[in-house]
Amino acid sequence: MMPPLKKWFAAPIFPEDEDKTHRAALLNIFNWVILAVIGVYIVQTAWYYLDDYISWTMIGVMVGICILTGLLIRQGKVTLAGWIFSAALWSIFAAISWFFGGIQKSNTNLPTFIIVFLIAGLILNRRAVVTYLVLSILLGFGLVQAELNGLLDLTDFRESLYETLFYHSMTFVIITVLIFVFSGRMSGAVKQARQNERAMAESNRQLQLLQGSLEDQVRVRTQYLETVATLGEKLTAILDRDDLLKEVVDQIEKNFGYYHAHIYLLDKEGESLVVAAGTGQAGAEMVGQGHKISLNAAVSLVAKAARTKQLVQVDNVTEAAEWLPNPLLPDTQAEIAVPIILDGQVVGVLDVQENQVAGLDDGDANLLRLVANQVANGLRNVRQFSELKAALAHAEVIQEQYLTRLWQKTSLSSEVNEYISKRSAAAPIDETRRQIFDKAHEAALEQKTAPVFTLNDNNSEKPALVGSINLRGKVIGSLQLHPSNESLAWNSDNLAVITAVLDQFAQSVENLRLFDESRERAGREQTIREITDKLRAAPNLDFLLETAARELGRRLEVQHTVLRLGIEKQRQLTEEPK
Repeated sequence: MMPPLKKWFAAPIFPEDEDKTHRAALLNIFNWVILAVIGVYIVQTAWYYLDDYISWTMIGVMVGICILTGLLIRQGKVTLAGWIFSAALWSIFAAISWFFGGIQKSNTNLPTFIIVFLIAGLILNRRAVVTYLVLSILLGFGLVQAELNGLLDLTDFRESLYETLFYHSMTFVIITVLIFVFSGRMSGAVKQARQNERAMAESNRQLQLLQGSLEDQVRVRTQYLETVATLGEKLTAILDRDDLLKEVVDQIEKNFGYYHAHIYLLDKEGESLVVAAGTGQAGAEMVGQGHKISLNAAVSLVAKAARTKQLVQVDNVTEAAEWLPNPLLPDTQAEIAVPIILDGQVVGVLDVQENQVAGLDDGDANLLRLVANQVANGLRNVRQFSELKAALAHAEVIQEQYLTRLWQKTSLSSEVNEYISKRSAAAPIDETRRQIFDKAHEAALEQKTAPVFTLNDNNSEKPALVGSINLRGKVIGSLQLHPSNESLAWNSDNLAVITAVLDQFAQSVENLRLFDESRERAGREQTIREITDKLRAAPNLDFLLETAARELGRRLEVQHTVLRLGIEKQRQLTEEPK
């Protein structure tokens, strides 16, 4: 069936009224059934009684009523259409009983009145059923009176008219009661079905809302986890404790939208938790005031989390006996305190507060655990970097001391540790000039910033250029350039050349020192090896003593060499032949 034709046959739908839609559908079915019955009757019977004007009149009236009923249904006037349709049917059936049967022959018309009762019960209401029941009984009484008074001469058994009337009346009453029971149960079933349908629709709506809410929560949690991962990457690169903690609370405030968050750190004594970083003005004030909580405080969620090493979560802080109010945070309603544990020891607490009751759930708790772990890892990196920095500084001090001793030894053992080059036209080096040279050298040894700098002297209009010979952070010498009055001013090219030469000179000096040191070590090892070889070749103890004393004295150029064995006080000296 084509969709337009199907729409023409179907009953209208009223979304705002389910009962009206249901009654309209039933009435539409009855309407089309009656039209179909009339059509069948016309095809099979009516054409043989073309002169039966009463039948054709009733058929025409019923067809018109059906058309009117269909129009009223589509206009939404379902109740009016039901009354007109049922009244028309009852009237047609009453006319058939009057003209074609009387009370006794109306046995064949009895089912037709039952149809009217059913239509009235299903489409209208119980009052309509009672109305048609009364009208049908009155109709039966009227038929009896008409037959008894001769108005109708259609029966051969006048003495049983009242019995027939009673039979019909009781049948109608029983049918009415059954319709009441059926319609009541059906109405209850329909109501229950509608309630179930509404409940199912509400459940579906709630399920869709829950599904949407869960999807939103999953999306938010996913974003939070991505934020935590990003935060971990950022914290790995931060090696300053204060900067690390400030970054944590800033990211919490920016990405998680909590009412407040701050971080406590355990002090060196391990007795108090001190605010190290916090969000907003309240956090800044607590950090500035050095706000702290005793680790043994009985009334403090933060202290409890630190003592127990367990997360502490409170949905309504006003009902928690261990909650410690903070006048800087008057709107706190829910709180979570997460211990920051590093290598099995609590080093601090991450405390987050919300301004709604139950505003922090298990998802927030799991999220904050991850953040606390990231903070612990960041603090570990800071600690390791501090230890490494301290160790490096200590190593640099030791290296500087070692280089100092080496170069002091080198300077003392070296016959020449200074060289002065002067032009032929330069003034001779007198005591005053020598003092200028010494002053410039001392300035170079004390210089800590620029490797090359200028130094004014009283005898020259141009400042002297002094460069520090720097070897791994230790100044081991100096270079002095004292210009004449006619020399050019120092420029960046001059400084670059001098700096490069000084770097190469320092490395070359160190290489020479290391070469001399290696050569000395090689000489010592050669001496030890030669003496050891001679000792191993000694045939007896006397020769061994003689060889050892003689070789050591000769190699070291000492005046006397005494080598003695034994634990007794008696001395038996053997002097080497001269």
